[in-house]
Formats: sequence, C-alpha cells, structure tokens
Amino acid sequence: MRNIIIPSPLQITMDDLGWFNGTDGRQSMEPARTGITRRHVAEDYEVVNEIGRRLGMRINCAFVMAEWDPDNRLKTIPALSPHGINWNNSLHFDKKEAARCVDVINSAEYIDFAVHGLHHTYYVHGGQYNNTDYYYTENNRVIAAPESEIRMRLDAYFDLIEYHGFKKTINSFIPPTFTYQPNHLTKILKDYGILYASTTFKNIGHEDFSGGVVVDNGIPIVDRNNNLIPWNVMEAGLDDLPTVSGIFGCHWANVCHKDPKENLSLVDSWVNYFERCKNTYGIILSRDIAFCSTQMLYKKYSKLSFDSGKCIIDTSDVPTAEGLGTSFYVSTDKPLSEWTGCDVKIYERIGDFINYEVTPRSTVLTLA
Repeated sequence: MRNIIIPSPLQITMDDLGWFNGTDGRQSMEPARTGITRRHVAEDYEVVNEIGRRLGMRINCAFVMAEWDPDNRLKTIPALSPHGINWNNSLHFDKKEAARCVDVINSAEYIDFAVHGLHHTYYVHGGQYNNTDYYYTENNRVIAAPESEIRMRLDAYFDLIEYHGFKKTINSFIPPTFTYQPNHLTKILKDYGILYASTTFKNIGHEDFSGGVVVDNGIPIVDRNNNLIPWNVMEAGLDDLPTVSGIFGCHWANVCHKDPKENLSLVDSWVNYFERCKNTYGIILSRDIAFCSTQMLYKKYSKLSFDSGKCIIDTSDVPTAEGLGTSFYVSTDKPLSEWTGCDVKIYERIGDFINYEVTPRSTVLTLA
C-alpha cells in the first residue's frame, strides 16, 4: 500500500548574532552575549552563510543590535542597561570591523536577518537584571514592559539597521530567552513588518501553544522544539546528535572556531548532520522560515484519509496568514501518477522516497 505523509520541515534558527564583544558579562550585570572569549568578526558571519549555502537554506538568524550604537544614542532607552544615561558603547563598537561585517551580511544570501533584541536585557528596580528585552520578572511573575518602551526599543533597533546600511529584508522575530506572552508582542510586531516568529512553546505554558505551530494575531509562530547544543559551546560537533525535525535551535558560538580564520573547517560537520536528517523519511529540509511556517501549518491542520489506494487531503482547516507560501510538500514511497484539486511536481528524490511539491487548487486534494 502506498505511504503518503506530510513531512515535518527542519529549519535552523541561530541566536545572538550582532555582538562584537563575546564575553558573558552576567557577573557584572551585563548581557550574556555569546559567552565566548574573543571578539566577533566578519568571518563569524561568513561561516553561517556557508552552512546555509551548502544546505540551500536561509538560516533564520536572531540579531542583537545594541553594540552597533556608534554614538551612544541608546542612552535614552529606559531600562536598557544599569548605566542609564551614562551608557557608553565605545568599548564595544569597532567602526572598521562593523563595515566589514555589513559588507559580508549584505552579500550573504543565506543569512536571514531576524529581530531578536536591542540589548537582550531589561533592568528594573535599581538594576535588577532580566535577560530579555520585552518582559521582566517580579515575584516570579513575567510582566510585559510598557508598550511605549517596547516600541522605543524596536524603533531604535531599526534606526541602527538603517544607519549602518543593512540591505536585508527583515520580517521574522525570535524573542530573547524565548520569553513571550500570547496575544501580546505579535500585535506590536505587525507594525514593524514581522510575518514569522519562533519560540519555545514549553516556556509559554498556554494550551493553545501546542502541535508545533500556532497563528497569533496573523503571525505564524513555530515551536523551537530542539535545542541540543549548549548556547556558549564553540566548535560544536553534530555527529552524535539524533535526527530531528521542526526548529533546530542553536547559538552563534556553536559555529565559531577559537581562531575565526578556521571557522570554515566546521562547516562539513554541520552539513553532514543536516543531510543525514534530510535523508530520513518524514523530514524535509526547509528553505527558509516561510517554508517552515507553511509546511508546519499544513502538517498540523490537514486531515489525511485513505480510500481505494488514494490519499485524500482536506486542507480546509489550514489557517491563512500573510507571507505564507502557496505550496506544501508530501513524501511518498511510490511515484504519484494522478491527482485532483491541486498541481503536483517532483521536488526531490531521496533514496527510496520522493518529496512532491503540492499547490492546492481547492481545499480537498486527492493523490494516487
């Protein structure tokens, strides 16, 4: 009997790009940054792009922008740092290296620039440290920062993007420390062109955030269900990791070598791992966060049934959202020979199965 499934996408998201200083500063009431013992340089962006290029995937990269402040303009942002108006970024910002980084990022087709945080911190009550930009903790309760402050941070974030001449389209979001409250940030982020988001659902603890994906205020949010590498481990090897699907969450330090000129020596390990996952029936390698979001929604909400050797896929419950793709993907162990209610073409042949691209023309599709 034919086996037809909607496979789970596998998408890399990578946190905390954008720092110049790698030092974990939490003991000094500073951000954790990337936790490495050297400064970040342009070569640290090149390795991310090369992994994406080899896989054909735009890696969803969460950027932090505070250390791109060229003239201490961020000193007026409330709760940004324990220094208040005495904020001084001159120790971190390197104008020459920043220009090198901008050139690499702008030419890096496989770096998908996502909003993360301005400084990955929120300071309240005389300097109490919170490791996220949009919320703080009080008596073990997560409290949202005032909307005016959230917008002030986002305005400053995009101001720095424009100042430095980044040419990337920015339409996705990853909350720092995966701190998110339902029906909150998405209402604000829509005003900044955000179409996609991802975070760890188990941190939210809300019954609606389950099944791998939700749509919140018109923005699909995908569960970051795999965080298999410690955030500050450099030169991470992936050979011993299990195959997974969904969001593969990692951090910038993981792809960095102690000597940045040796970064590219790490690429093969990453590519080999994701190729291994790709060769597993039930997993399809994502092209970008839009691909991942679309495929996850079809997988969660489509209803599959089988009758007389035919697979009927009812997509009537699949939510719509701006920015989603017009196609999804199915896997089968035997070639398809007929279909109704859709257009179908071979996407890729892998071992003993085939992935097909399916473009619906109605809400009920038949494949055989």
